[in-house]
Amino acid sequence: MKIKRVETICNQGTAEHQEDGFFAASPFFGVVDGLSGVHLPKERPRLIDGLNGGQMVTKIILETFSQANPDSSLEE
Repeated sequence: MKIKRVETICNQGTAEHQEDGFFAASPFFGVVDGLSGVHLPKERPRLIDGLNGGQMVTKIILETFSQANPDSSLEE
């Protein structure tokens, strides 16, 4: 099956940082809903290389699936 077009709608609401993403790297397709740890409003979230926890997890998942070999299993 060949995907001809991908459309997305994303509404991050009042969140300051976008922590969501999607991947379409056949045969793997998915949506990632990142979630950062709780922090007090007066404190800034802890950052890793300029990204909060939810953004970092989303980035790792998207990069991993985008580079996956189509013959790989989900377990790999």
